Parts: sequence; C-alpha cells; structure tokens
Amino acid sequence: MEGSGASGSNPAMNPFRLNSLLTLAAMVCISEFARAPKDSDPGPWATAGLGVVLIRRAILADPQPLTVILSGLFLTAAAVASNHGFVNSRNPMWLVSVLSAGVLYVFWEKIEKLWRREGGTPPPAG
Repeated sequence: MEGSGASGSNPAMNPFRLNSLLTLAAMVCISEFARAPKDSDPGPWATAGLGVVLIRRAILADPQPLTVILSGLFLTAAAVASNHGFVNSRNPMWLVSVLSAGVLYVFWEKIEKLWRREGGTPPPAG
C-alpha cells in the first residue's frame, strides 16, 4: 500500500496542508482591503492587519495546531461578515466570540502548556 511505509508519513494527513488554510484566509483578508466598504466595522485596515497576522503563522515551518487554524478561519469569516454588514458587530455575544477566538489564536501554545502543567502531564519535548 502506497504511503504506508516504515516512515509512517501519510501524504493525505500532511499537517503542512492545514497551514495552507491560514494562507488562504490571509489572502481573503488582504483582498478584503480592496473590497470592504471604507466605513465598515472593523474596516479594511483591520482586516488587512488580520491578514498579515495570519500569513505570519502560515509561513512558519512548524505545523500549526488545529485550534489555531480554526480560530484563524473564524476570525477571517467574522471580519468579512462584519465588513459587509451580515452580522451586528456591536452585539455583545459577537464581541465575546471574536475576542475568544483571538485569544485562542494568539495564546494557544501558552494555554496548552499551562493546561498540561496543571494536569500533571509534562509538556512535550521540543
């Protein structure tokens, strides 16, 4: 069977392909810079800034955790939806959702390390 050699690498489960989702999200955010209404909330500049942050994570050599990828995709969808008025960006639940996704995106590795330390499981080597 092809792809099931001794190395254990499965091309269909390549974690670097997941990083490409962050690249795609970054391209959507940067294209929103040109398409978003100038007076929208969060606005084209904030969405372009999110695109830069997403591309910074996407080009890292290490595969990104699934939580980071999913929160990055959510933040992209939230920015696009808010820019075009599909959601009320001033709704408290919406703000809590976006802030939670932002915290997970930025601090996931630290949260995971703290979680493992508190649970008694040593953090992984490397």
